[in-house]
Amino acid sequence: MPRYDYICRVCGRRFERRQGFDDRPVVFCPSGHDNVRRLPSHPAIHFRGPGFYVTDSKRADHSSSR
Repeated sequence: MPRYDYICRVCGRRFERRQGFDDRPVVFCPSGHDNVRRLPSHPAIHFRGPGFYVTDSKRADHSSSR
């Protein structure tokens, strides 16, 4: 389930909610104000290791220089 970040335009409080794709956006902040805005979020992609482009995209005809 995706996590969405919100900010209240009245009190400035930032909060997050886990919501399904079909759920309606949050209307109220935890303090009860009714003027909230969803913030843009970073994608949940993590690249690990030496790099997928280095190991997965090599041509077969190149020889190693080791």
